[in-house]
Amino acid sequence: MAYWLSPGLCVLVGLVIQSGAAAQTAPTFDVVSIKRSSPNATGGSVGSPPGRFVMVNMDLHPLIGTAYGDAVDTSDYVGLPGWVTAERYDIDAKAPEGAKPADIAVMLRTVLAERFAFKAHIETREQSIYELVRANPGGPLSSGLARVDVDCEALRESRGRGEKPALQPLPGGLLPCDMSTRGGAAMEIRSGGMKMANLGRSIQSGTGRIIVDKTGLEGFYAFTLRYTGTPSPDSDVPSLFTALQEQLGLRLQAATAPVRVLVIDSIQRPTEN
Repeated sequence: MAYWLSPGLCVLVGLVIQSGAAAQTAPTFDVVSIKRSSPNATGGSVGSPPGRFVMVNMDLHPLIGTAYGDAVDTSDYVGLPGWVTAERYDIDAKAPEGAKPADIAVMLRTVLAERFAFKAHIETREQSIYELVRANPGGPLSSGLARVDVDCEALRESRGRGEKPALQPLPGGLLPCDMSTRGGAAMEIRSGGMKMANLGRSIQSGTGRIIVDKTGLEGFYAFTLRYTGTPSPDSDVPSLFTALQEQLGLRLQAATAPVRVLVIDSIQRPTEN
């Protein structure tokens, strides 16, 4: 994405990478393996099982995103060289016993700094965005959205500690707070409990803009959203904009807002092991 700014619209809000004593006290992984993926590898995956970060046959966007996703508003990073998206890597990082899920991002920042010579900072830039709003703000909640009476963030924390709370499946078969996605011509998101802000992040890649939650809906919601990124008169699968309104009672409206952007100052190919 290109950024065209008038004077005064770009504000430096702070360095992301810490150094010195502050960096030395940050938690670190016990073991980190980084290798170029096999040229014959197909598919790819990324995940954070308890105490680990595992990435298989992926470019470095998921690594950077997991490390800095909570600090910025968009994954359209500024200044990335072409090899970052062209090359695929396998990464397996194991955290020390007792590490919290929130520590993983901090540890990955250290991995980026030490193994990729990564330096970056955050800027706030005025950009065109979409606001996710209710299509009928004064009316009842759409039948496609069902409030889930479970704190999904607390549930994920407990699962990260190895706990396995007993849960009853929701209508449709998903457990509370679980999620399944399907890509292709007909994309589908099935949620067992998601915040509206996370829904916006899940669908924004197909819009070319950041999506900011303005629904006013608190808590976690179960839903199924089925749409296509390439609408066709020969298909009965609606566009994202139509699907949001028809299936969830939501819509996207254009706006502008200050957006936190990660600007890459330097990054090098990693030392492998």
